[in-house]
Amino acid sequence: MKKLNYFKLIFKYLNKDKFKIFIYILLVLSTHVPVLSAVYFWGKALEYLLQNNLNMFLFYLLIWIGIYIMCYTVLQFFKDKLYNYLEIKFTKNVSIDLYNKIDKLPAIAFEEIGVGEFINRLHNDTDRVMSLLSQLIRLACKSLVIVAMLVIAFKVSWILGLEIVIFSFVMGFISSYFFPKIKKTQEHIKEESDAYVKKATENITGIREIKALGIKHIIESDIKNVLDELFKHEKHIRNYETIYYALNNLIYFILNAVIVYTAAKFFVDGKIVYAMFTMIESYIWRVDEVVESISDFGVNFNKVAVSLKRIDELVNNRIYDDEKFGDKELKKTKGYIEFKDI
Repeated sequence: MKKLNYFKLIFKYLNKDKFKIFIYILLVLSTHVPVLSAVYFWGKALEYLLQNNLNMFLFYLLIWIGIYIMCYTVLQFFKDKLYNYLEIKFTKNVSIDLYNKIDKLPAIAFEEIGVGEFINRLHNDTDRVMSLLSQLIRLACKSLVIVAMLVIAFKVSWILGLEIVIFSFVMGFISSYFFPKIKKTQEHIKEESDAYVKKATENITGIREIKALGIKHIIESDIKNVLDELFKHEKHIRNYETIYYALNNLIYFILNAVIVYTAAKFFVDGKIVYAMFTMIESYIWRVDEVVESISDFGVNFNKVAVSLKRIDELVNNRIYDDEKFGDKELKKTKGYIEFKDI
């Protein structure tokens, strides 16, 4: 629940754009749901083609291509334009506030956290927030398509519906097993990336002093150790991903073949028309996509929650108060400054 509180920060910056967000959700919905019927019309077109009825084939072909043009050209244009507006506005305003807050931090903040990490927060944390919001909306729309497909499958036969449900659970189990491991490794990579940026920034900023003191080889050795740890975890995450995608594809193709065979049998038995078979065959991959997206969303949700927490810490003075100065203006400032006990 605490993580969800950080997401209020998004609506703080987009408070005046609630209607635009609503329109954006409608546009995303409009580019996903109608496509389900497009596959059915393509199946009808193929039916008439097999019957050598070119006129009816052309009729359904035009409906099929019309749906895709409307969804992925016209509506997609307005959807992307609106998303770009929301993303740029949010990122720009957050970046301005973050910079202003970092500029007001007391000197001790730069000793305890370091310039490198502040640069990381300023540049990286703001980028991924809106992409997660977009991902969540797309996931919800894709899920509606899958629910519609499940209803159709169970209407055809409980066997076909049950096979798709089993398919979903198996693919979900594979994703739920691997994604937490990938997430944990990503957290280590994030920490080590912050440490690397911090050290590299400090070292490059003070490169003249480092060379003058003759400790360049020590600094280079220290950076090498940081990079060794960073890329060790990078290697682990690449191995996890390689195994995950290989296993995921193997199970997917086996289960996909079983479901397509069942649908083909119902078609041969006359229980479904060819257009329905085409729709089931074409959309079975969506189940795996949605299941994988749910797990992937869980990982990204945690990453974005961390980014929003880091933004919130600075923007709302959670870890440091703004630097305060007196309000007295000194005139005729002459004299000298003496430093004692330094």
